[in-house]
Amino acid sequence: RCMKGLIAMGFKVPDEPYAGMFVWADCGQDSEILARHAAERGMLLAPGTLFSPTQARSTMLRFSVAMTEYPKFWAQLKQIVSEVGIDAKALQGHGPKL
Repeated sequence: RCMKGLIAMGFKVPDEPYAGMFVWADCGQDSEILARHAAERGMLLAPGTLFSPTQARSTMLRFSVAMTEYPKFWAQLKQIVSEVGIDAKALQGHGPKL
């Protein structure tokens, strides 16, 4: 359900998780931009840069599967994506960048 929702919004999920509580999704641009917009609205998203030892920019975001059970999450994420956008063209043919 989480993956399907993210894909429907334009995210790319390069690796389907078989278990766990997180899903990594590619937004096609610097994920910190989306994370900062989300934080302004009280939503915590984890950009890939947080998981880089050098704090390198990343197009990946880590989503908590538990968060996606709430309709309010999807409504807020949809609003953020419409404001910031997802670069679907950048997602075509490119692998994930962690």
